Parts: sequence; C-alpha cells; structure tokens
Amino acid sequence: MINKIGGLRAGIKNVTWPFARLKLQNGELQITSIMGSYRFNKSEILALSRYELIPFIGQGIRISHNKEKYPSFIVFWYFGDLNKLIKEIQIYLNEAN
Repeated sequence: MINKIGGLRAGIKNVTWPFARLKLQNGELQITSIMGSYRFNKSEILALSRYELIPFIGQGIRISHNKEKYPSFIVFWYFGDLNKLIKEIQIYLNEAN
C-alpha cells in the first residue's frame, strides 16, 4: 500500500497540501480531498507524468485518464521525489493485475 499526503487540482478546483491524500490499495489509485474522491484502476490511467507549475513549490503528478465523469485535468501536488512516486505507482498497479 502507498499512502501520501499532498494537494489536488481537479479541473479549476484546487486544494493545497495537506488537504488531499493519494492511496494505492486493492489494485486502484485513489485520491481523496475535501473536494471529493477520484478512483482509478490500471485500465483507466492513460499516463502519469510530472507536472510543474512553480519549481519546488508547485509540482505534482498529472493523471491522464479516460473517465468521462472526472475533470480531464487532475494533478496530485506532492513535495517529495516525483519520479520515485510515479515509479512506485506504476509498479504497484502492474503487480496488482
């Protein structure tokens, strides 16, 4: 299981750290915040990529997905090592299926 605290941008809505949580469990990626919850299984995630608005301050993981009911632009803001977290997510999702 992976469990990280951060922020979230979903469409035009944004919450900063520490008001969002990214979890990987039961074969899915979940992001919850005071704005709501977003859940993705491996087949719904098209790509995970670094997203930087302001270096070292506004950086996160952009989740490109195919869920029509979710905003097309979703970023989990994170202060840690983005490359490491992306790799951990990819490994977890590949092992879960």
